[in-house]
Amino acid sequence: MPLTIREIKNGDNAILAKIIRTSFHDFEVSCTDGTVYSDPTTDDLYSLFRTDKSALFVAEEDGQILGCCGIFPTENLCVNRGQRKENQC
Repeated sequence: MPLTIREIKNGDNAILAKIIRTSFHDFEVSCTDGTVYSDPTTDDLYSLFRTDKSALFVAEEDGQILGCCGIFPTENLCVNRGQRKENQC
């Protein structure tokens, strides 16, 4: 069956949180505070991505969720188009 890309559903929360946190271990990324690993919103991505100007898409094959990718509005970032802005951080 082909890969399907769709918007997140409320029932996707648990498996997506597990996939995200497992990827930290798989790629030996630090699981410190301040990352999505410890952020409580990772357990309810459906609600988080109902915010205006945000979207979360889920990749699914044969009914199995493989991963996700999203966009989310973020204010006060220190980076603008890949370049650090002086005196902002």
